[in-house]
Amino acid sequence: MDCAKHDAGRVWAVRQYIVVRGADRFALGCGSSVPEEDDALFTAMVERFEILAPST
Repeated sequence: MDCAKHDAGRVWAVRQYIVVRGADRFALGCGSSVPEEDDALFTAMVERFEILAPST
C-alpha cells in the first residue's frame, strides 16, 4: 500500500508491505520525506525479507 501527503512543497510518503503465510502476519511500514531517494532502500529490504520456520 502506498500513500503520500503533500503540503507546502513537501511530501511525506508511506509504503506498507503486508505478508500473510498461513496464520502468520507481518507488516512493514516505511516512511520518507525523500521517497525518490529511499525507494531503492525500501525495495531492497522487502526483496530480502523472509519468514523463517520456527526453531525446535
